[in-house]
Amino acid sequence: MSRPKTTARAPPECTDGIERPGICPAFFAPPRTAAYHRRVAMRSSPVTVVQISSPSYTGTTWLCLLLGSHERAFTLGPPDRVWGLRDKNFEDACRVHGRDCPFWTGFARRYDPESNFYLQLAEHARRDIIVINNPTPAHEQAELRHPDLRIKPMRVVRDGRALACSFARHLKIDLHDAITQHVQTLFGHFPLEDDRDDLLFFRYEDFLAAQRRSLDRVGHFLGIEYPSDALEYWKFDHHITSGNAGTIALLKFFQGLPVPNFKDRAFYESQFEQMRQGQSAFDDQRWREELGRRELYFFDRFCGRGNAAWGYAPDAFTTQEREAFEAELEGRSTPPAPTPPPDSPLVDLLRKLGRRRRRLLAAAAGLWALSLAVTAAVVWMLTRGAA
Repeated sequence: MSRPKTTARAPPECTDGIERPGICPAFFAPPRTAAYHRRVAMRSSPVTVVQISSPSYTGTTWLCLLLGSHERAFTLGPPDRVWGLRDKNFEDACRVHGRDCPFWTGFARRYDPESNFYLQLAEHARRDIIVINNPTPAHEQAELRHPDLRIKPMRVVRDGRALACSFARHLKIDLHDAITQHVQTLFGHFPLEDDRDDLLFFRYEDFLAAQRRSLDRVGHFLGIEYPSDALEYWKFDHHITSGNAGTIALLKFFQGLPVPNFKDRAFYESQFEQMRQGQSAFDDQRWREELGRRELYFFDRFCGRGNAAWGYAPDAFTTQEREAFEAELEGRSTPPAPTPPPDSPLVDLLRKLGRRRRRLLAAAAGLWALSLAVTAAVVWMLTRGAA
């Protein structure tokens, strides 16, 4: 049956091409293209939140941008910064376009603080997959427990030796402190669980070594198929709100936006050129040059077992190296004995009495205290009887 001819003008609410019985007759809807069916599927399915958990300096900003390079996905990044801008109309939320970002300006106009943040974001972005990483427990409790959200957890780890160098470099601390105060605590928080069907586990280095295959694995986990150019994430429309400044700068380089100077800018510019030429990038192996045998032994001593649990092979050391490095560690970990305060006359007298006399003196003091207590009790009873 052919469509009836009409010259009527479609109502404003019918301009998205979706037929609504009683409101938008079928003849107002344009031909049902693939884009039409995708929009209908998005409206009828819950919003998926890809929640990546990872240690710091694990390349998570890069991974978030890759996963957001799909027509159904939107990369938010660490959500707590933008969530904290709710009372400020999400001003300067976008780390790519800054205050001039049309996306976040538009979202601020329609945001309802009484409704779920992610459902509103998905509707505004016209995407049904939101990619985030490392939300705080407060944010999880407030926004990620909604029944219309489907949480898809991912966990990403990186060689602890690379993490130790990154902590030392960024926090400007000694490598020994980076190992013992930061990296050593990570293994319990991010355990290896690669046998779970409901969680996707990656080692950063494995993802880098096989990027297309790894991205296809993520797509299978999410029920989507990533386009062939998804690895060139800088070509996609992103409005990420937090993350690594260098990784986000690649979006600005491609769009010709001004990029203020930042630490390691030269490194990221070289990485961008490599990726534009189709070469693998972000395989940061600087730790291999920064860690000598001494530092590698320190790492193995404190973190070797945890790093091996993540699947990273430990370093081997000779007996002579172990003995030398252990002696250095023992000297470093033993603090100097504090200087004792000068003795008071009473302490000096007690010391001169000797151990046996001190015990007798303590026993006599105990008997004296007991006699005082008994005497007080007898006096109280007599006084009460006389009354």
